[in-house]
Amino acid sequence: MKITRRLTREGQSPYAGLEFDLRNSEIKNPDGSTVFRQEGVSVPAAWSAVATDILAQKYFRKSGVPQTGPDGKPLLDKEGRPVLGGERDARQVFHRLAGCWTQWGERYGYFDSHADAKTFYDELCYMLAAQIAAPNSPQWFNTGLSYAYGLTGPAQGHYYVDPELGTLTRATSAYERPQVHACFILSVSDDLVNDGGIMDLWTREARIFKYGSGSGSNFSALRGENEPLSGGGKSSGLMSFLKIGDRAAGAIKSGGTTRRAAKMVCLDLDHPDVMQFIRWKVVEEQKVAALVAGSRLGKRRLQAVMTACRVTGPNGEQIDADPKKNPTLRAALREARAAMVPEAYIQKTRQLAAQGVTKLAFPEYDTDWDSQAYLTVSGQNSNNSVRIPNRFFEVLERDGEWLLVRRTDGKVSKRLPARELWEEIAYAAWACADPGLQFDTTINEWHTCPEEGRINASNPCVTGDTLVATAGGWQRIDALVGRSERIIGADGQPHLVTKIFPTGRKPVFVLTTRSGYRVRITGDHPVLTVGRGDVAVRDLTPDDRLILQGPGFGRRTLAGNLALGIGVAVGDGCLTRATIGGREQQSIILTMHAGESAVLASVAQAVNEQKAALKAVGSVGRNDGVHVMRGATGARLAFGSRPVVDLFRQLAVLDEGSERKRFTPAVFELDRPALAAILRGLFTADGTVANYGEKSQYVSLDSSSETLLRQVQLLLLSFGIKSKLYDGRRGDTTTAMLPDGRGGSREYPVQPMFSLRISRSSRFIFEREIGFHAESPKTEALARLNAEVAAYRDELTDRVASIEPAGEEEVFDLTEDATGHFVAGGLVVHNCSEYLFLDDTACNLASVNLVKFLREDGSFDIEGFRHACRLWTAVLEISVLMAAYPSPAIAQKSWEFRTLGLGYANMGTVLMRKGIPYDSPEAVATCGALTAIMHGEAYATSAEMARDLGPFNGFVRNRDHMLRVIRNHRRAAYNASTAEYEQLSIPPLGIEPASCPAPLIQAARETWDRALALGEAHGYRNAQVTVLAPTGTIGLVMDCDTTGIEPDFALVKFKKLAGGGYFKIINQSLPVALRTLGYTESQIDDIIAYGVGRKTLRGAPAINHETLLARGFDEAGIARVEEALEGSFDITFAFNPWVLGEGYVAQQLGLNEARLAEW
Repeated sequence: MKITRRLTREGQSPYAGLEFDLRNSEIKNPDGSTVFRQEGVSVPAAWSAVATDILAQKYFRKSGVPQTGPDGKPLLDKEGRPVLGGERDARQVFHRLAGCWTQWGERYGYFDSHADAKTFYDELCYMLAAQIAAPNSPQWFNTGLSYAYGLTGPAQGHYYVDPELGTLTRATSAYERPQVHACFILSVSDDLVNDGGIMDLWTREARIFKYGSGSGSNFSALRGENEPLSGGGKSSGLMSFLKIGDRAAGAIKSGGTTRRAAKMVCLDLDHPDVMQFIRWKVVEEQKVAALVAGSRLGKRRLQAVMTACRVTGPNGEQIDADPKKNPTLRAALREARAAMVPEAYIQKTRQLAAQGVTKLAFPEYDTDWDSQAYLTVSGQNSNNSVRIPNRFFEVLERDGEWLLVRRTDGKVSKRLPARELWEEIAYAAWACADPGLQFDTTINEWHTCPEEGRINASNPCVTGDTLVATAGGWQRIDALVGRSERIIGADGQPHLVTKIFPTGRKPVFVLTTRSGYRVRITGDHPVLTVGRGDVAVRDLTPDDRLILQGPGFGRRTLAGNLALGIGVAVGDGCLTRATIGGREQQSIILTMHAGESAVLASVAQAVNEQKAALKAVGSVGRNDGVHVMRGATGARLAFGSRPVVDLFRQLAVLDEGSERKRFTPAVFELDRPALAAILRGLFTADGTVANYGEKSQYVSLDSSSETLLRQVQLLLLSFGIKSKLYDGRRGDTTTAMLPDGRGGSREYPVQPMFSLRISRSSRFIFEREIGFHAESPKTEALARLNAEVAAYRDELTDRVASIEPAGEEEVFDLTEDATGHFVAGGLVVHNCSEYLFLDDTACNLASVNLVKFLREDGSFDIEGFRHACRLWTAVLEISVLMAAYPSPAIAQKSWEFRTLGLGYANMGTVLMRKGIPYDSPEAVATCGALTAIMHGEAYATSAEMARDLGPFNGFVRNRDHMLRVIRNHRRAAYNASTAEYEQLSIPPLGIEPASCPAPLIQAARETWDRALALGEAHGYRNAQVTVLAPTGTIGLVMDCDTTGIEPDFALVKFKKLAGGGYFKIINQSLPVALRTLGYTESQIDDIIAYGVGRKTLRGAPAINHETLLARGFDEAGIARVEEALEGSFDITFAFNPWVLGEGYVAQQLGLNEARLAEW
């Protein structure tokens, strides 16, 4: 990459022009106690006290850093060793970050020259110092500690892919390859203790949380409550395990600081426990409310009971804990019981009072998010969401029932009114802000890599009798379980598969194409389509064209004419049994038209040769050969040699009637010549060459056995021949006039007739690969037809005809890693990934501070923004290269797909400063344009890196899908019509030109033009490039007024003072916005004064100095309240013991304990 300078000058410090201050960083509790303090912290002068505290407390390395003196030289101890301590200067952090990224990038060829690498380093240092952009917290915690300080430490179970060898490698150091990713999507299987299971997930999460990152998992694979366990008994259900994970997350301080671990939990809407999941946090919030109310009310009532036990009599104060004698106590007990205070506590309080205790130790709880009340309940360490497909909304619209499906067997667990479920979600979100919603269909339609599997999809499956294409022919999938097999992938090539497994009992559907190809499959199983990629069976339409594929061939050989005879037998033969001399004699009888007698002669010769060969090796039996018997209209061949008959029986079922004739599975083991010969015999016996002029031309095979024709249809695919199955060729006819064997005819019952037809270019392939027996008249007929009549090319694709429910069955799946697909019943379908994309991947984030590009005149520095997006996309890509990951699966997947998360912060501030209402069309268009520029620039940069370094590993497989997604993004920039979008159920909201500044929309369109053109030429280095994250902590270190995309939360804020404490200020964007909107300076001053308040009670209505004096306050107390008002979040913060002094209320205002308890 060529890196240009915009912010720095060559030969100068990257910090030239930036002032740095020495400060003391201190963080205190509300009671004044010190939480954290560090003196002599060097930070850019423009940084706020909050940004300074974030850097010093959370991001400074606290140990192992070589210390320097005032002269900048290293400090040494008495032995001459470096004195170690913590980081003290922001420039130390900027250097270890930018230097580490630059070193890795230069080492692996990301820059055109060393000068470009130096420019990259300088520009990043400046951006960090000027708060233009920031990486996610794990980068601040972990990046560069080895590079800058030489820190070493034992490995923590991390992995990476060696960039030179491409091999998965276990990390040997905790620091050389840091954990720099903020977000990890972890898979979890329905297993308690093994790798990839539930308990293993907590271990993987602990490793993630320890280094300051967050995780998310879709728990939909876990069985619901009361589902059966393999060893007997019933499952405790999903929720019991979610509570364990919640507790584990809450116990870990991310990055070794006070930053909380981020944990996301997702559940499909059809999970049996989804209702408990939706209500989880609502119930927990109610528990907190009960704890707070109950503890406060309980303490008041119990303290009143204790106080009532002390009475004043003639002899002074004494204890009377007998309610029969003490009316005050009796009243207190009545009130305590009315307040539902447990009787045990009431009696314990009386007993304590009787022993002389005067003050009850009974904790009170509050609703602070970090309080003991919230620590007591579950669900407080995760963000929950439900994953909803479009079909739920279709059910909701028709007011239907939504099915909850058991995970073990696919049976319906419960039926819920869709409206009831939707109302529960809405209520829960209103009550406690969870669950969020993930729109499954939309997410997957914008998926750049659908060849790797659906994002968080459930486990798709096929039935056990499904024939799967292998390198050695068709094989039933249930017969492959536990074996390794070379499975044909989407590329038509064999790939070694070691994981073939049952997945339980589930509802299945019969998917049938217009040509009759058929597979029994679950509704969620994706099938490969032309144009739309992988589409779940339930989402297929009649317009979808599915891809056909055949298997390889087996290794079993067979003499050509003997194989021919087996084919003839299946067409025009039978197996008979007779008892001769007390022994059963089995015979094969073949009958054909007299004109085909030469065919039978070839078979007879093969049978005789087989008998002779057997005789030569000692087989017993008659020496006479078999001969064809010819008549005026027919020819007949019969033989009873047991070895020959047994061979026929191994490959064909001939004794169950014509409607049940079929090949045995052994036919799929034959090599190419033998299989061609069997099919040649069958078509010679029962085939037809049809030429109806302009109407149609085809080769057909008619039979009353539908099973046989379906087998033949699949066998033909091995040769690349497409055929079409027709049924009902006899219509409603159930009888027919047939020869009676005596020279006459009579009416006989007949079976339904089916026809398999080969047309178009497939009949040419049929003639070349299979054909008819050379002596059959059909050979000449086919040659003449193909010579005289041209044909359209027959594509190995077919449209969907029907999808019909077929009950529940045991189902199976496999994992084919090379292409992610296998062939089932002739159709290319997606396999079950061991971990589904994007499961077991990671994303490292960075956010660009939009306000830094907003000029004073309200215009936007587009080129500066593009420059920042380009450099930070490179930073994130280099971070994939240098990172270590908490599990082998995550390391492998992240290396292969290289997902990035460039985002922005301060969008709400930009809109406010420009005077644009947050929910206006102008705001939507401006936000859309800025997002489009960032997103498109990131993809353009990714394509630029792909030009030099190659695209991500999965790009070739997903090229068409990814470019379709890119084209749809580009269309949104151009505000295209709905009809122009490709394969989207719900089109996006395009950028409305009338509402968007012309330079922004022009830049957005140009950026996406470039991103698409570069991607078409070079591919992309990354499967994903952007994430709009909430930028919590890094938003604070950049002094952002708003975080990611959300609006500003308040017009009045509290600014932290460097020496401790806070004072109230107006939102600094408000004056700028008011000037933009045309307000005068005096009007702006009045609005600010109204918003901030007078910060005094002097002259205030209702509560003022005079009313406070009348209530008993003294001047000193009022003065302390006045002083506290400057930094009070709420007026109650000024009236508390820390401000007024302990005991002030009782001594000055005369309020006793009982009155205070009531108040």
